[in-house]
Amino acid sequence: FFFFFFFQAEDGIRDVERSRGLGDVYKRQGKMFANVEIKPEQSEEVVGRVVEMVEKMEMFDGCCISSFNHKFLETARKLAGNKIELGYLYDADKFHKLPSIDYISSHGNTANICFLDVNLELSKKLHEKGMGLMAWITGEIPKEEEWYQKMLDADVDVLCVNYPNHLIDYLKKTH
Repeated sequence: FFFFFFFQAEDGIRDVERSRGLGDVYKRQGKMFANVEIKPEQSEEVVGRVVEMVEKMEMFDGCCISSFNHKFLETARKLAGNKIELGYLYDADKFHKLPSIDYISSHGNTANICFLDVNLELSKKLHEKGMGLMAWITGEIPKEEEWYQKMLDADVDVLCVNYPNHLIDYLKKTH
């Protein structure tokens, strides 16, 4: 297992010298993998600033930019080419279905999908396309340990949780 740092570009990229933003953490932490989520309500300018910082910090090998705004991913691809990993964020709700695997694979290197929509069949299809799968869990969930096991059984590559100590305790008990 490895630790996965998750940064949200909610207020743009903060001043690296005075903040616990992405640059500050990366400088202090050394080699790590970071997922930078750019919120859909941000301006496209933030995408450029994130790519610029990733390049400046020489983080292309250890970073994924993700967003629910898939135009942001297209912009990041234009700016960084294939040097940057992109994460397609999707949350299917009662009005939408998960798009086709071909659509998802054309918008990123990883599919970052709400745990409620993740299963072994989806995982296999994404892996066949050479994509990674991150299942994300928001808030507290009932029967949390059952969901952790379902995600492990679904062969997800990364599990993003709000309470990592709960997941660590579960893994210690079961593995």
